[in-house]
Amino acid sequence: MNDPDDGRRHRGRPLDDEATNRILAETILMLREGGYGHLSVQAVAQRAGVTRPTIHRRWATKEDLAVASIAWAQEGVGDVVPTGDLEGDLVALLERMHWTMTAANGLVIVASFLTEAHATPGLLDAFHRYVIAPRRTAIAAAFERAHPEWDAATVTLFGDLVSGAYYARAIAGIPFPPDWAHQITRCVLGGHLGVGSAD
Repeated sequence: MNDPDDGRRHRGRPLDDEATNRILAETILMLREGGYGHLSVQAVAQRAGVTRPTIHRRWATKEDLAVASIAWAQEGVGDVVPTGDLEGDLVALLERMHWTMTAANGLVIVASFLTEAHATPGLLDAFHRYVIAPRRTAIAAAFERAHPEWDAATVTLFGDLVSGAYYARAIAGIPFPPDWAHQITRCVLGGHLGVGSAD
């Protein structure tokens, strides 16, 4: 098997980007297929058409490779452009969250990272940093735009209600009806503190 980096490192050139992308793509596919326990550097190398040294020149450990693949996969997830309409923005964010989790088989990855949390805490930290945190930030920003008078605790509470409703349904395995994002949003906005979608 040829090493795509041969000649590059000796002449001071950067590592081959095409090989890097193939490695990361195969890594995230293996995580989606069976979680962290399913992942092996040797299998990634074979699937990506590279050698183990090619991978280890980029990432020292299997954990480093997994973390890098999570970050890489999120680069292709488009941001939801704010419209200023709170209900519309929340619906769009929830639908994007659902699409990302289902397309990426995200619950399999989450479950495997939770299982590995004690032995390999960096995996769950990476998932929080690259997947969960950006979505929570976007949801909080939608509330802050609509209600600048709210304090941080209130914004966090409403963000928890919106994202928590999604994860509770997903983890329980309850099917999502076509208008589920609208249902969750209207329920949250029409609930606590008397907030309505027209406020």
